[in-house]
Amino acid sequence: MKFKSKFALSNSIEIPTRAINVVELHDQTALRFHPTFFGFDKNDGIVIHENLPALTTSARLQRLREGEYYLCVPRLRTFQKTKSERVCAIDPGVVNFATVYDPDG
Repeated sequence: MKFKSKFALSNSIEIPTRAINVVELHDQTALRFHPTFFGFDKNDGIVIHENLPALTTSARLQRLREGEYYLCVPRLRTFQKTKSERVCAIDPGVVNFATVYDPDG
């Protein structure tokens, strides 16, 4: 029997949208959330280096094992509809591996 590693590869916490405030600190954009838990003063926050997209759902703060923090913000992407109607299906199969089916024959 072995001991499990007490250092996880990453930890994360979910932050609701209503708890996140975007503020300006010394000409930089910063985030404030759960100020009492993280010990923020009125003029403190986490400075962000990229523009923050519109928050429509909860965000996730992720801490890596190296001590780096990332704010993960989900967003919807729109895709262009393809003009091609060509379809091909691959059957992993049991007897024949990767059998390809094409409706055109």
